[in-house]
Amino acid sequence: MKRPLASAVLALLVLLGCAGELSTPGEPLRLLAAALPPAFEGEPYEAPLRPTGGLRPYGFRIVDGEPPPGLRLEGGRLVGTPSRQGRFAFTVELSDANLSRTVQRLELSVRPLPEPVISVDVPPTDLQRPTELRLRLESGRAWRGAEVLITYDAEAFALVPESIRSADRDVIAIWESDPGQLRVDLAATAGPLSQSTDLLRFTLTPLAPPQRLGLTLTAASEAAAGRSLSTRRLGAPQVTSPTAGEPEAPGSEPPEPAEPDEEPGGTDDEPGAADHQEEAP
Repeated sequence: MKRPLASAVLALLVLLGCAGELSTPGEPLRLLAAALPPAFEGEPYEAPLRPTGGLRPYGFRIVDGEPPPGLRLEGGRLVGTPSRQGRFAFTVELSDANLSRTVQRLELSVRPLPEPVISVDVPPTDLQRPTELRLRLESGRAWRGAEVLITYDAEAFALVPESIRSADRDVIAIWESDPGQLRVDLAATAGPLSQSTDLLRFTLTPLAPPQRLGLTLTAASEAAAGRSLSTRRLGAPQVTSPTAGEPEAPGSEPPEPAEPDEEPGGTDDEPGAADHQEEAP
């Protein structure tokens, strides 16, 4: 007697599993997707509406309003690529094999594609010994590569050249360094990246421990949102070394040297005038 009962229970579980959502007998027909995850303009989107209750098969149709341009209702899923930003409201009617019907009002927000964020995990405490740092893609949509300039205080820290290495097998990195600067060209080799990824590892050594580390990071990225340029200060609030001043944007031309200003009211006998003559080109 136990075996037929166990078989019946197993068959019921299989049937319920095939139905997707577990429904109890007599459960009213409804949609579980009252809140839809946000979409991004120009990025493929898919969200199931997740019906439950009633008797399968289900039917779906939009009876009021419109989904965002570029999206369509297809077999209980909202799919497509939205082409316009905004907040959109529409009503979906759900029906079942018993000819029962119910409606659900849905809202979907379409946002602009976020720009990628590249960062370095700078320790919040003073450094006593050589410390490995990670250059990291924190977020991005179809990130393809970047030119990165990392600037630090060359009087307080030294870069360990043999420590520089790519942190992901699907990211190629080419770098060069000077005191106070590390320049890196990065490219995704196995297709665009849309998840957080370690890009590069490198080690800085404090020259006179303890030292608080501060970095300036400038990144020109290529991603789904287009080419974006960002400059961020990380760690200690200020970089003091002359070699670690405000960096130029990667790939930009150096500015022309400015002509020296004249000292107002200076004469040949005044120190200010002599200094001006010595420094003039």
